[in-house]
Amino acid sequence: MDSEYYDDEQQQQPNHPPKKSAKQNNALPLWGNESTMNLNPLILANIQGSSYFKVSLFKLKTYHEVVDEIYYQVKHLEPWERGSRKTSGQTGMCGGVRGVGAGGIVSTAFCLLYKLYTLRLTRKQVNGLLTHTDSPYIRALGFMYLRYTQPPADLYDWYEEYLLDEEEIDVKAGGGQSITIGLMCRQFLTKLDWFSTLFPRIPVPIQKQIQQKLEQFATENNVSFAEAANPNERYSKAGAGRYERPGAASARGDDYGESSRGSAPPLPKRSEYSGHCDRGNRRRREGREDLHPAIAWFDQMNSELKQLNHEAAQYAWEASTLPTQSSAATVEKIGQLTVRKAHWERTMCGRGEQHRDFNASLGRALQLLCRSWVNTDDEMRWVATIHQFSKQSDCKINESDILKWAWHSWRMAVGPPIKQTYGKLIHLMNNGARRVGFQDAGDSWREELEMPNLRATVHRLWQEVKPLYQKFHAVIRHHLRKRYPEIKDFDRLGLIPAHILGDMWSQNWETYAASIVPHEVDIEHNFKRMNWTGRQLVKRAEDFYSSTGLPMMTKQFWEKSVFKRGANVTKCHGTAANMYEEGDFRMIVCAGSTSSDFYVVMHEMGHIMYYMLASDQPTIFQDGTNSAFQESIGDTIHLASMSPLHLTRLGLLNSSYLKPEVDNTLNSFDYALLMKTALVKIPALPFAYIMDRYRWDLFEGSANFEEDANRYFWYLLESEQGIKPPLNTDRTHLFDAAAKYHFPDNTPYVRYFLANILSFQLLEGLCRKSIYGSVDSPYQLPMPLHRCDLYGSKRVGRVLKKALAPGGSQRWTTVLKALTGTEEISVDSMVRYFEPLTKYLDKIIEQQGIPVGW
Repeated sequence: MDSEYYDDEQQQQPNHPPKKSAKQNNALPLWGNESTMNLNPLILANIQGSSYFKVSLFKLKTYHEVVDEIYYQVKHLEPWERGSRKTSGQTGMCGGVRGVGAGGIVSTAFCLLYKLYTLRLTRKQVNGLLTHTDSPYIRALGFMYLRYTQPPADLYDWYEEYLLDEEEIDVKAGGGQSITIGLMCRQFLTKLDWFSTLFPRIPVPIQKQIQQKLEQFATENNVSFAEAANPNERYSKAGAGRYERPGAASARGDDYGESSRGSAPPLPKRSEYSGHCDRGNRRRREGREDLHPAIAWFDQMNSELKQLNHEAAQYAWEASTLPTQSSAATVEKIGQLTVRKAHWERTMCGRGEQHRDFNASLGRALQLLCRSWVNTDDEMRWVATIHQFSKQSDCKINESDILKWAWHSWRMAVGPPIKQTYGKLIHLMNNGARRVGFQDAGDSWREELEMPNLRATVHRLWQEVKPLYQKFHAVIRHHLRKRYPEIKDFDRLGLIPAHILGDMWSQNWETYAASIVPHEVDIEHNFKRMNWTGRQLVKRAEDFYSSTGLPMMTKQFWEKSVFKRGANVTKCHGTAANMYEEGDFRMIVCAGSTSSDFYVVMHEMGHIMYYMLASDQPTIFQDGTNSAFQESIGDTIHLASMSPLHLTRLGLLNSSYLKPEVDNTLNSFDYALLMKTALVKIPALPFAYIMDRYRWDLFEGSANFEEDANRYFWYLLESEQGIKPPLNTDRTHLFDAAAKYHFPDNTPYVRYFLANILSFQLLEGLCRKSIYGSVDSPYQLPMPLHRCDLYGSKRVGRVLKKALAPGGSQRWTTVLKALTGTEEISVDSMVRYFEPLTKYLDKIIEQQGIPVGW
């Protein structure tokens, strides 16, 4: 159970009607018999006499604790446990008591309902139950609480907003009788009893008013409510709880099931998908021959796409794991499949266009399927072959001359050959993009992220975080000038030579963290000391994810993944693979016992977790909401896994270095840890920004490829990243951008820029969820953000499941709001995360007179 600091009275829940009684923040006034909650006397006697209520529930003192108990214990909504009214003397659930009264064993749900009553809930707390995202049973007890405690005249106002709520809940003990929340609310308003247990009576005049309001509501919303006379009979029928729009059944056969919120039936989820991925709007469609043409198209498209994606995943896996000679043959297969899939997409998009307006989900499916550029078959074969490129190794040697040689040699080896073909690639990609209405290939790339004015957004985000980058740049420059005094033309206010910044692309400066903020605890040394194998490292990553309630890795994952370098591995680039077969998710990571490998494992497992959670979606939606979000999940969990408390769990840090969790003062290790993180995350931002800004400008022609390709690249590196080439020679004929794997691989890179920023924003939202129960709680965190420990937080797991399970069927703004409370990407969380270190750097800069900028 998650730790609590405040109760839900402090959460910002929406205010629902009625607006009639006590002040909003006071206890909700009760109606009727305040000592009995208007409960059936037999039920009340059995509740009060049960050991579960007297002992177990007596220990629960707060609203949060009771809500957690509902989440873990309530499995149905019947008043009595199954069979207990026939067999006196049973034990179980709310009982653990023999022969209490004459009724039997009252269910856990009703015991907890009465426990909620003893807390005298506030209006906000009741609204918190009604809108809770973690369990339909939490919501159901909120509605039940209102039915027993509120004036009959107020009930319709409370329930009106939820009359068409499509979340499903299984109400019967033992399972098998699912209804919607909407039907349940309507039953509460119109029926005299609940599973043969009488509700508090609604006077006849008020009951007539409620019926009139329901009829008016149905007319206004173009629905009809066909409730059964006996709720117990209704529950047992397939499709219970559905509302039907007039005329809809005749359009698809009377037994077709309910539509989504439009006149057309919903799209299938595999065989039972709701058009909008709403829970509770699914229907079995196997064996039906009378499907609407749009549904038939959608079914066929997803079936064929699954096979194509499976082939592509299999070929990509073989290219990475088979010996070189076999891998070459696989590359040829990839080229052939690329052409075949492109032809299939053109055909399927042409057939599907007539159904674009069928409903929102089919329109989104068409958007995702058909936004790729269109090339001829010959062009596609050429584009497919140019992208085959192996990843180079990092270079972290300390001697500046050797670093200069390695830096220059790599660029001389890969840049000129790729430059010979890249101009043609730009031409082909632009042609393909313009054939489907994009201005150029860069415009097509930006479309995938579904962010209007993406260029302006990315530029704004970079300008907001650039002052922070400049401070790190200044301190690193100051340090490197002392470390490499032999380097000429290395001014105290100048550009940093690119070859000495820690890796081949100057995007990761972690090498120098311990030199700038030395500390007796060396996390890297401790990783090596643990001597974990690749499999053991992956197990530790799985432990973190699963501790929040997220699923464990599958049997196929452990059988088919690659965790170490071997003769059967030709590429060791960290890879997460969805093979589009049931349970078949795989990872390639040639891991050793290092912090960087731990990051790769956590990052790739984030991809796999997203694949797993979205695996129930139709094939077209079995991916992240966009590529930036897909990249951000693993980064977020990695940030959480590097909290001091979790490092202690892993045996990488002695607990003596921990401060109390709610103490905002930092110790020396905090600064060392923050510096280590900062020198990975902060320098990566300008590099990621430049990689795609450069290619966007090449695609649109604002930078001339033939004349200025390399000169313009270095203009951006100098102005935005503050670095320069180590050799003062003419580099016009070279193509240094191609030294990065993602460039010849033709992978857009701005996703990593956005994912980097998003990971801090998501971390803060999840931290607030873990502590306060709300991702957008206004209260200040009781610890610095880098100390927030998400391990074991079931709240975090639940909100991640809910946000990620829809996959690509939802826009990224919906997912961001679910995880942070806002639809806007912001650097504020990143700035807050590093704020303690920033203040520390400010002191160093001031004390040592270090100039900032270049």
